[in-house]
Amino acid sequence: MPHQQTNSLFFILFAFFILIMTSLYNLKTIIDLTFENSKLRTNILLLNLTCNNDNNNKCLNEDPIIFVTPTSYRPEQKADLTRLGQTLGNICNLFWIIVEDAQLPSKFIDDLFNRLKIKGVHLVKQTPADKKLKFSDPRWKFPRGVEQRNSALFWIRNNLNSWKRGIVYFGDDDNTYDWRLFDEMRKINQKIGVWPVGIVGGMLVETPLLERTLTNYTVNGFNSRWKPERPFPMDMAGFAINISLIHEHSTSLFSYKSPRGFMESHFLQSLDIKREDLEPLAMHCTKVFVWHTRTQKSALMADEFQKFNMAINISSSLSTVEEDAIF
Repeated sequence: MPHQQTNSLFFILFAFFILIMTSLYNLKTIIDLTFENSKLRTNILLLNLTCNNDNNNKCLNEDPIIFVTPTSYRPEQKADLTRLGQTLGNICNLFWIIVEDAQLPSKFIDDLFNRLKIKGVHLVKQTPADKKLKFSDPRWKFPRGVEQRNSALFWIRNNLNSWKRGIVYFGDDDNTYDWRLFDEMRKINQKIGVWPVGIVGGMLVETPLLERTLTNYTVNGFNSRWKPERPFPMDMAGFAINISLIHEHSTSLFSYKSPRGFMESHFLQSLDIKREDLEPLAMHCTKVFVWHTRTQKSALMADEFQKFNMAINISSSLSTVEEDAIF
């Protein structure tokens, strides 16, 4: 009997020993994992600090980009500008000019500038009633953004006339932009840079066609199928210009008189741009860094659409969360 008690006591002590050793091992594992996670968090923090410092130093030598965006009151406006702003907020040395087709500025746009800490200016310029698209009108009925782009040009000439360096780009609020596009803009040497644009003109991509010379590549045509006889058959998203051209050609503006599809060509001609001035970028026009995407019109129910139309004058007709969706 005493022998059996001794064996039982031995097994109890052995089991207790195993339990203690297992607990110590698990504790060591937890400590190790905590230490590794701490090191990982530290490394991520240091990486972020390093990246931010590198970007800040890099910005000191980068040509500024003036990004001009016409925009108008519609259910999707806030969503489009929020998405675009979160792209532009990651681009160093960028100045965003938003020109709103409105009588009064929308408060959410100023809030967007402040929240994303983007340098820029918010202007308002109404389109004349006889040139303004109705909700049911096709997009091509009138040239869009004429007044707003011209307002931005006036502002640049009056307020940035001392800038000797800089790139001006006209970017729609619902297009899609790769960050690398902005690196390409800064490679413009003289007057104008050009590149492919995805999903535009009924094609997967519209692009300049290049000819290789002994020293570089030159533009000798375009693949556009829609009115290819245009002097510059390319989309607004497919080029950026040196700010010096805006100052040198102080009367150059966009015009309602331009036939459908010719607004870009007529504007570039007013800047005395020739085909030989076009600088092909985006790896010799083999890469797509901008897409002419379009936000679909919201299929609002009749009472919701009426509520939206009334909201611009009677904001109290909306609930707080409804206001936040569009204002």
